[in-house]
Amino acid sequence: MSDLIVVAAAPEALSGPPGEQVTAQVQVQNFGRVVDAYSVEVQGLNPDWYVLSTDSVSLFPGDSGQLNLVINIPAGSGATAGWYEFYIRVASGVFPGEETIVPLVVRVEPVSEYHAQVRPELVEGRAGRFTLNVENTGNTEVVLDLDGADPEGFCRFSFSENPATVEPGTTREVQVLAKPRRRPFVEPSRTHSLVFSLSPRQSAERTSLTARLEATPYARKWQFPAALVALLLMAWLGYTLFWFAQERDEITYLREEKWDDLSEAEEISHGRIGMLEFELVSEGEMSVPYPPPIGLRASVSWPNTGDSPPTVGIVVRSPGGTCWGPRMVDRTAEPLHFPAHEGGVPCHELKYGWLLMDVNDPEAPIPSAYGAGEPLTEYCVRDSDKNPTVKFFRDGEFQTPYNLSTDDFLSTVNAGTPVSSAILPGAPEEKWSIYLVNPHPEAQWPVAPELTVRLKAVDKAPHSWKKDETISVQRLELPHPRLSMPYVQCGWDTELDIPAEEGGLEHGVLYVRRVEISPRTTEDGSYEDVSVGAGHYGCPNWREYALESELRLICSDVTWEALDSGQEGITADTVFLILRHSHEGEARCWSRVERHASPDSLGSPFTWDLHSEGRPCHEELTDPQQILWNLMNWNTFEPARYEGVQPLVKFCPHESGQALFDRKSAVPLPQMESWGQNRTSGWTLYVLNPSSDAAPPRVTVKFKGDQFWRVELRELPNSTVGDTPLVPQGSSGCPQRSAG
Repeated sequence: MSDLIVVAAAPEALSGPPGEQVTAQVQVQNFGRVVDAYSVEVQGLNPDWYVLSTDSVSLFPGDSGQLNLVINIPAGSGATAGWYEFYIRVASGVFPGEETIVPLVVRVEPVSEYHAQVRPELVEGRAGRFTLNVENTGNTEVVLDLDGADPEGFCRFSFSENPATVEPGTTREVQVLAKPRRRPFVEPSRTHSLVFSLSPRQSAERTSLTARLEATPYARKWQFPAALVALLLMAWLGYTLFWFAQERDEITYLREEKWDDLSEAEEISHGRIGMLEFELVSEGEMSVPYPPPIGLRASVSWPNTGDSPPTVGIVVRSPGGTCWGPRMVDRTAEPLHFPAHEGGVPCHELKYGWLLMDVNDPEAPIPSAYGAGEPLTEYCVRDSDKNPTVKFFRDGEFQTPYNLSTDDFLSTVNAGTPVSSAILPGAPEEKWSIYLVNPHPEAQWPVAPELTVRLKAVDKAPHSWKKDETISVQRLELPHPRLSMPYVQCGWDTELDIPAEEGGLEHGVLYVRRVEISPRTTEDGSYEDVSVGAGHYGCPNWREYALESELRLICSDVTWEALDSGQEGITADTVFLILRHSHEGEARCWSRVERHASPDSLGSPFTWDLHSEGRPCHEELTDPQQILWNLMNWNTFEPARYEGVQPLVKFCPHESGQALFDRKSAVPLPQMESWGQNRTSGWTLYVLNPSSDAAPPRVTVKFKGDQFWRVELRELPNSTVGDTPLVPQGSSGCPQRSAG
């Protein structure tokens, strides 16, 4: 707003209906001291709406001038009803930036007008579908309440939109469905006169539109029996053609599913796993690839005797040792689908839980016996001769079955089936197997179910029942019955208590054992069979290293008992281990911290990577430097003493006779020259308790090699504890003054 320009408009608020003209006078006065030419313009209003009598005014100081602003409000729907704000801007031609802006408003008064029609005006049929066309010719929104009626009240009306809202200048189509409440069953047709009412909410006016509906009858009397006969003939003919063209190979004419093969009923008692074998046969001369490009469909059924089990388990096994399942089937279940072309996992990885267990005696569960064939998996047992109870583990207690096998190679070898990527038809390796399990003890369901199994090959679509056109299932005769018990004893190469005394692993002492590695051979020089005993939970897959000529990994475990909560003190929750190897003067070390694991639990087996992780001992035990803290006795601040061997490293002494610590890192200072003074050759294991404020643990260390090498721990010839590994004062490699 400029002090040199005064602008006034009268009136400041204008109003008029569409198509009318309104005028405002604008007065401009020069409050400056010089003659000025002012430009005048309108802002914020459509240029088509207004006419300005002049767009410039020249005034002497103190003079004033007047101009007219004429606003032509558009007719019809050209301007929506409402208030429109705009501005008069007057700017100085002499003084740039000097301007005055005056706001004005114009109100377009609302006018509500519309036109409506209905089409078509006559509809013949079971129901009448009409369209109401409503055109809004006014400048404000029209909201119409719609209604329909007929004099006799025989029709029901429904509108696609009610109320109908029509914006200014637009046309809205509303669909109307008029449906008679009763139609004539037979001729003649019935005429209904319809009235559609449109009531605008903006006014009391009401518009009525008329139309007619000719309601047709349902049918003539003679059409009913003719239609029924035609429908029956068409249904019979259609079903026959469809069955002949599409379903002839899958189901019978009476809708019973066809199968490639059917087994004879066989009793499956609890604790004894039944099995049947089959092979896949090509309908032509081509061989069947592996895996086959099909799905397998199976149906398992048994009679309901009232005291037979309600469910049974089923597992399908491929020639390559891949399994699908286990699946639980009830007596009325639909057939099962197994995608033989994909999916499936190595049989030992399936979550069997208690399915394969004989729990007729809940106090001593054992693995179920196999009436024929080979076991799906094997279990660790406590004593296979005296008390063949499966070993259960959880939180130190025997609770859940522990599956021994850990890789598909061992699992398939144990099952007697080689791994093959392609198997020819008719060869023994082509055999597929189905295992049938009754998981219910006889105390619950005393009658063994007589199971009947139906099989066929189907296409790859999920849950398809369409028979495959190129491959079929051919059941084989059961192998000679023999009772197979999946027992196995689990063990390590060596299990050694460190220390053997009752006192436990004392803080401040490094307990040392020799590690002996020898070929795993029998008396005749052949390798031992370790395929059963090699599968410890958490141990490596030895199959990957079957072609190696030297030991790459050592599998280990460290366990100890914890004090009861009622005893005083707590048991150390970690132990520190160092594996050292020295050959021709070069010593390399591996180190790790192991947390507490109960002897009765699965523990936490780990591996020593002999090829990739070993480093020179001075690098392994000083990176990070805090590892050296484990070699300290924190009760005396002296280095820990060694049992029967030279120290790994010696530390610099303080003036007080304790170890010297670095001022910044608080790490004990080693004499770097002492790393090479330990001349102990071969493999050595160091075990120590890093906790000074906990009860000494009684540690059991377990070692195991691979299928070619045995690893054992031995006591040292001299197990006495040596002196504190401190170098004399002033030794080279140590500071000459105290570092604190």
